[in-house]
Amino acid sequence: MISILILGVFFLFFAIQFRQGKSSRLVGGNTFDNRPKEEVGKATKIVSNLLIFAGLLLIYIGLDLIISYFF
Repeated sequence: MISILILGVFFLFFAIQFRQGKSSRLVGGNTFDNRPKEEVGKATKIVSNLLIFAGLLLIYIGLDLIISYFF
C-alpha cells in the first residue's frame, strides 16, 4: 500500500522534471540528438501528462487501499 503511494510520488516528481525540460534524455534515450527542440519538447510534454495522470491515479489507489484497510 505504501509502495503504491511512493511510486505515485516518484511519477509526479519525474513528470515535473520532464515538464521543466531537465530530463528530456530519459524520454527517448539518445534518439533526440538530431531532432529539433520543438519535437523534443512536444514528446516530453506528452510523457509528463501521462506521468501526472498515472501518478495521481496511483496515489488515489494507494489512499483508497489504506483507508479501506483501516475502516
